[in-house]
Amino acid sequence: MIQKLKDLKYRLHLMQRERTNAQKRRELAKNGIIFGAGTYCDPSSTIMPKVIMGTNCFVNKETLVGAHTTLGDNVFLDPRVTIFADTHEIGSAAQRAGANITRPVHIKNGTWVGQNAVITAGVTIGKGYVIAAGAVVVHDCAPHGVYAGVPVRRIRDLDAEENSYPVTEQVEGERS
Repeated sequence: MIQKLKDLKYRLHLMQRERTNAQKRRELAKNGIIFGAGTYCDPSSTIMPKVIMGTNCFVNKETLVGAHTTLGDNVFLDPRVTIFADTHEIGSAAQRAGANITRPVHIKNGTWVGQNAVITAGVTIGKGYVIAAGAVVVHDCAPHGVYAGVPVRRIRDLDAEENSYPVTEQVEGERS
């Protein structure tokens, strides 16, 4: 009986989540945002216009995806990730934030971006990339690697095959 109630509660949760996701997708479509099938955007996330998202992407809570950003297929953004394609020139002493510059951000297929990571303007992130939580990406990164730090640096190679890595291997890996 208790298990049946738990199952019903979980199914209700999934139905509510799907309903809010459908509302968010309608809102995004009205703003000209393009997204593929199976893409989920948490209602608390902020997606700016001129964003393109592939299929089966997942945009988690309180994530900010700025304009001129392209996400490939199967991109997973953890909570509070910030992606911005806009920056400023360094101005005069009277106002250091000079003229606005837009440099598109591209995140390739299969990338996983950890919680609170920041991706800055003009960066291209390669296919199959993992960005550690709290990392700051300021330059392009090659595919199939784990990157961490401020600014990011490659700390581990991943193979280009469809292999996964056991949790124990992830935990015991090199730390910076």
